[in-house]
Amino acid sequence: MPAGSSGSNRVLIVAASARALAASARRAGYEIAALDQFGDDDLTAVAFAAKRIVRAPKGGFATRALILAANEIAPPFAEPPFGLVYGSGFEDRPDVLARLAKGRRLFGNAPETLARSKDPVTLAAILDELGLAHPETRIARPPQTEGWLAKRIGGSGGVHIRLASQATGDAMTYYQRSIVGTPVSALVIGNGHEAAVLGLSEQW
Repeated sequence: MPAGSSGSNRVLIVAASARALAASARRAGYEIAALDQFGDDDLTAVAFAAKRIVRAPKGGFATRALILAANEIAPPFAEPPFGLVYGSGFEDRPDVLARLAKGRRLFGNAPETLARSKDPVTLAAILDELGLAHPETRIARPPQTEGWLAKRIGGSGGVHIRLASQATGDAMTYYQRSIVGTPVSALVIGNGHEAAVLGLSEQW
């Protein structure tokens, strides 16, 4: 959407790496406040305020530091309100996204939608309903682990994927059958009625 059409051209961008989103929004005429885990020169060059948020011990954003920094550089319930755009880093934290969205105008999927999309059982059921092929998916550890992968619910980027035989099997683990082929992901934008593929990413 064009800058200013929401009543404000100020937007808070939060992502593990925010510089690409921030640069794009700046080109569109927005004033940028940004939070990410790097705070590099490319980000600070396009933002009127930017802060680096340290990683939590188990990975991802340190939640308290993130909320405090967001409230400092883009106060909630400001008039006019800040927009909020988020990138990677919230796949397993819809609750944190909900806290950030309170008092700001969220551009993107709601926390409830994010949670549903990262629920492997719900997603598998939707794919079945649509007739779309997908790997066999289960929450319980398979009796025979050969040919199965273990993944983390809410995981992203692939670093969480293990052979099922190597998995600890905690409450955040689910299992999928391994499929022979080339791992490729698609970046898609949609509005609930139409969708378009913006790009493809293949693992090296």
